[in-house]
Amino acid sequence: MVLFSANPSSLTRLDLEGELQDIVDELEGVGLEGVLALESQSATTPRTVQRALLVERPTVVHFSGHGRGRGARPPRRPGRAVRDLVPDPAPARTTGIMLHGDHDADLKVVSGAALGDLFAKAGSTVRLVFLNACHSAEQADALVQHVDFVIGIDGAIEDEAAKAFAVALYRALAFGRTIEASFELALNALMLEDLRDDRTRPILRCRRGADPRRARLVEPPPRDDGRAWDVFISYASADEEPVRRLAEELHHRQLRVFFDRWEIGLGEEVRQRLERGLDGCTHGLIAMSPRTMTRPWVQAEYSALLDKATTHGRLLIPVLIGRETTTLPPFLRARRLVDLRGLTTEAYRERVGDIAQALRGRRPGPPSRLRRRRTRD
Repeated sequence: MVLFSANPSSLTRLDLEGELQDIVDELEGVGLEGVLALESQSATTPRTVQRALLVERPTVVHFSGHGRGRGARPPRRPGRAVRDLVPDPAPARTTGIMLHGDHDADLKVVSGAALGDLFAKAGSTVRLVFLNACHSAEQADALVQHVDFVIGIDGAIEDEAAKAFAVALYRALAFGRTIEASFELALNALMLEDLRDDRTRPILRCRRGADPRRARLVEPPPRDDGRAWDVFISYASADEEPVRRLAEELHHRQLRVFFDRWEIGLGEEVRQRLERGLDGCTHGLIAMSPRTMTRPWVQAEYSALLDKATTHGRLLIPVLIGRETTTLPPFLRARRLVDLRGLTTEAYRERVGDIAQALRGRRPGPPSRLRRRRTRD
């Protein structure tokens, strides 16, 4: 996903950085950061849009900024920032999305026809385009000839409403809702926050043959059913406190975690329940401290998880906890470990986020190839 923003100095200043941060904060808040891999490009020019499509090959493209339409509609509440450039009544003037200009020009209006032609030639990977700018319905109609799904704004939209709609849209998409359901939930978010304006209507356009009721960008998180888990955590009982914190962090990230304190009920036979967890887990995680490999239960779990890793290609992630120096068994030394010792809260959560990404089958990947361009403001 690539989010393009443009805030030319000659137009009303919009809180586009706030929109990006709100989206990131929301996905982190529900534990789904990284599910929609998000790259951003500020001070966007026509050149950087074309470059990003070629380099990043995104699935989702998002434009944030001003739009120029053929007919202006006043904002519902005077004094609020609106993503609207007052349109020129002359029909010869170009309508479209407002970007920064190349070669020191302050702004450039990019028409729907030009965007459609670009996506036809360089946007084969793109499934959804969101034009979060006023008067972008015309551009949406042009783009949908080449992209499965396009969301635009029919009319002028306040900055606050544009941000709320975007946050709700990507939250729903990250939870695996369909394109149509995500769009409807975003509309509902405007109603809940009293930001819905009958004169401003976000619209969803679909290419012929593309079904928004079925299409998803990500698979929904599986439900906890007591029979299958994303990860089994093996640990020594003396290390329960740091392991519980780790389990809770992974659980918050929408992963199914087999942590014995959660999965073994009163009166249940411990061995049978642990065997069910080992059989039903996809991956394994072993919390390593000086006490870990001295426990018979942990040694048995380690053997089972190691067998699953070597014979079925599953992950077995060693995680260092506590404060003491720990020696890993020989077969764990060859595996990349995660060190959670002595970290700040922010660094700890970032490392747990890396674990969550690995459990979802995603590698860290290289840094973005996009270059940020400084604004001229």
